[in-house]
Order: sequence, then structure tokens, then C-alpha cells
Amino acid sequence: SGISKTEYRIDAGEWVPYNPFRAENEGSHTISIRSTDNLGNIESEKILSIVTDNTPPVTESTSGEPKYLSSDGKLYITGSTGLSLSAIDTLSGVAKTEYRLDGGAWKPYAPFTIPADGTHLVEYRSMDNIGNTELVRTLSVIVDNAPPTTSISLGDPKHSGPALFVRGNTPFTLSAT
Repeated sequence: SGISKTEYRIDAGEWVPYNPFRAENEGSHTISIRSTDNLGNIESEKILSIVTDNTPPVTESTSGEPKYLSSDGKLYITGSTGLSLSAIDTLSGVAKTEYRLDGGAWKPYAPFTIPADGTHLVEYRSMDNIGNTELVRTLSVIVDNAPPTTSISLGDPKHSGPALFVRGNTPFTLSAT
């Protein structure tokens, strides 16, 4: 007899005449569909369970030891300090995490180090299993592999001979750079 109407409903809502639709609200949903023929025969409803995921993952960076966070917020590390990324996506799950160093090519994430001295920019992002991609996040680090240099100077009184002689009140001054 032909099809009279096709309908759908989202969750326990009212039946709606079919037009292309979306389940835009994030979370779990039940999509029910059915058709009716021209004689009034109604098909048994078919149910599709879905989860709408509109939110990208969130990725956090952590740095191993040694590290130093200065009072002005600069992060200092050495070339052997490990850097790690951890991504969370509570709906479809994390598909991939990637990073790049100093504007280079994006690389699949694995724990890494930055051996070269100087200031470096680490950019990173994650994508979930449905294609939501996080906005690029950044971490600026300063790699310092050089140990400090310390010098000592002696005040007076002092005397150089077979040994360096000082009095108990001779001042010692240390200077480190």
C-alpha cells in the first residue's frame, strides 16, 4: 500500500515526522524510528542507542626531575628531564595525542626530552575517537645543561707561602654564576 509516514523520536520525546535531524545535546540518547503504511499498519519501532560527544579531550603536560619553576613562572629543565603528556576524554575516548617542538612537524606522542640548551616551545593537542580536536596548548621551557661556575675571593689578612695563610677573621666571598 506504500508508506504513509516515517517518524522518529529522541529519548522519550514525542514522535516527530521524519526530516534529517541531529542529536546535538551531549550525552547518551535513544533514537527510535518507525514507519506507517497507507493502511495504517505501524512497524515495530527500531531503537538505536548513541552517545553524542561534542567535547574535545583535555591534555595536561608534566615535567620530570630535575626542574625549577622560577618566581616569574619560567620552567627550567635539563636535557635529561622527561616531559609527559596525559589526555582525558570521558565520552568517546582519546584517539591520539601529538606534539611538536619549536614549530616543527607534529609527532605522535611518546615521553620525550629536549637535549639542546635554550628556550623551547612545546605545542601539543589531542583528538578523540569521534574527531573532536583540542585547541593547541603550549608549554615554554628553558633547557639549562650547564652547571654553575663558582669563584672564591679572600679578604685580608692573608699570606701566600708554601700554603695560603689566613686569620680567623679573614672574610671569604663566594660568587656563583
